[in-house]
Order: sequence, then structure tokens, then C-alpha cells
Amino acid sequence: MTGILVTRPEPGASETAAQLTRLGHQPLICPLLEIVYLDAPLAIGPDVAALVVTSPSGVRALARLTPRRDLPLYSVGDRTADLARQLGFHDVFSAAGDVNALADLIVREPPRRAGRLLHVCGQDVAGDLARLLHPHGIRLDQHIAYRAQPAAALDGQTMAALADGRVSHVLLFSARTARCFVTLVEKVGLAPVMAGLTALCISQTVAEAIQGPAWGEIKVAASPDAAHLLALLPPGIDA
Repeated sequence: MTGILVTRPEPGASETAAQLTRLGHQPLICPLLEIVYLDAPLAIGPDVAALVVTSPSGVRALARLTPRRDLPLYSVGDRTADLARQLGFHDVFSAAGDVNALADLIVREPPRRAGRLLHVCGQDVAGDLARLLHPHGIRLDQHIAYRAQPAAALDGQTMAALADGRVSHVLLFSARTARCFVTLVEKVGLAPVMAGLTALCISQTVAEAIQGPAWGEIKVAASPDAAHLLALLPPGIDA
């Protein structure tokens, strides 16, 4: 049986692996990024009208840095929004899409009171949300609360599985993870193996990040979320 390689950071990797197992697939976990939370003090002044998060890591970082749960919170997607509610945030709005959808949501349903928005995020952010909101008179400031540290090498189990042809699909949740995978595969001389792999990308941005090497196939999720990404898997890869 060929397996599905899960490259996202923990705890998301284990969550996705559990989903794959329930669907009858064989997951192989190889996180290519490690989330390192930063302890820079987070000041939420009276001029902050709402909070913004664009990843589950952003929600976790926000919850670590402040006990406040009273402000409206805008989320890029449903999974991030669900996690925010689990962590005690009550007034949560989900764009159910990407950064462009998030900007549209904020413009369409702005905070009830005037003030700036505070985006709790990582050092590397996909898209420029502040630029998208600026023409609408909405100010968004960033607070960097974590960084994603790329893996230095593939683990032995993953290298062996790739070399032996025991991986058929690679799940790619971010452009940075995708680039890291390609770099590490090439580093150990396994680039030819990629011709037999299908890259499943959560967005077109991720797909564009891996256009160089010769993949067997590249597929993009219809919507940038885990459910649509897993929907790309063929039903024939069952236990």
C-alpha cells in the first residue's frame, strides 16, 4: 500500500493523519516546519477594535499571550475559527477562504466600533492583508507571535518510504512547506522520485511554489482548507 505524506507542523500533522486513517488511507507524518512561539508582550489598547488571525498557530499564539476574549475575532478559515471558539473566543467571524476572502469579510462586516485591527501572526505571512484593507480606511497592525522553523533534513523513515516507492501523494499546506520539501528531497538525491508523486496543494500559491521540479502531477484544492485538500485523494487508496 502506498502512503500519504503529511508535511504540516504539529499538532496539525497528527490531526490530519487521524483524518486520513479514518478515510482508509495510510498516513506518514513528516513535519517540515516547527512552530516556535515568541513571548513578545501583546498590548491590546482601547484603540483596538478587533483581532485577526490567519492560521491555527496564530490563534494558539494569541491565546497564550492574552486572557482577553471580549474582542471580535476575524479568521481566515473555518478550522481556525473553530479552534478560536474552543479557546474561548466568542465573537468569531470566518472568511472560509484565503487572505482576499478575509479582506472582503472585514470590509463587508467591519467591527461595530471604530479602531484599528490587530493581526497576531507569524514572521512569514501569506498575502498582504494590510494593503488590501488600506483603501477602505481600515488600519491593520501586525504582532509577530511565532516563527516557523524549517526542518534541516528529512527523517530516515520518510527517506526510506520515498526511495522505496511507498509514498504516492504529498499533502502541502503552505508555500514555505512546499519549498522546504523540494529542497530537502533534492538535498538527499531523491529528486527523480518526485516524478512518481502527486502533490496535493491547498492553494494555487502553494502550487506555484513547486513548479520547478518534475512532479508526476500537481493538484490544487477547490477551496483553501483541509477538507477540500483531502477531497483530492482518490478513493482507491484504501486499507
